[in-house]
Amino acid sequence: MASKKISPELKAAIIELPIKEKDKLLMRLIPKGRNLVEQLEFKLLEGSETTEERRAEVDDEITALLNHYSHHLYVSRHSVSILRELSGKINHHISITKDKYGEAELNLKIINASFEFTDLQEGMLSRMIDEKYYDYILRRLIKVLKIIGALHSDYHLDFSDRITEFYETVKDNDALRVYAELHGLEVNDLEYGDVPEQYIKSRKS
Repeated sequence: MASKKISPELKAAIIELPIKEKDKLLMRLIPKGRNLVEQLEFKLLEGSETTEERRAEVDDEITALLNHYSHHLYVSRHSVSILRELSGKINHHISITKDKYGEAELNLKIINASFEFTDLQEGMLSRMIDEKYYDYILRRLIKVLKIIGALHSDYHLDFSDRITEFYETVKDNDALRVYAELHGLEVNDLEYGDVPEQYIKSRKS
């Protein structure tokens, strides 16, 4: 169920409450927020200093799941479900920490790993059966490239190997290349692990 938006009138009424009543209200409402308690723990108790530690925990959890999935081959439709499950863990981490570096790193990891357990078809058959898989990973990849492009250029090299890994995996996949072009991405631009210029956010000096 979607949460109900607070009207301006209700906001004003809450602001006018005595401090003690506000505190009591907060203590009752905070535990009901799915991520709010964890967000507050991260910001107030951990001082937002545990980002890398939390990222490593998510990485370990994803690695364990990938090790399980890598022992099987799945049709692309099933692979998309697996990717959504893994993405959910990443998204939860981001909702708590706002860790853009980790968002890029972990998403590149699952995108590249998905080729190991996905049974892709060949030729025209691939375009019909595997379309949803290609669409999913390309949308995810382009989002990642934009995230990296918005980071300081000093960080770009950190992701170069995984971008090159993606290129090496898909360079001979004609069907994926077609879908990449439909998304405005030229696969050859990833050959040397660079973020294509179109995804780099210009910074004012």
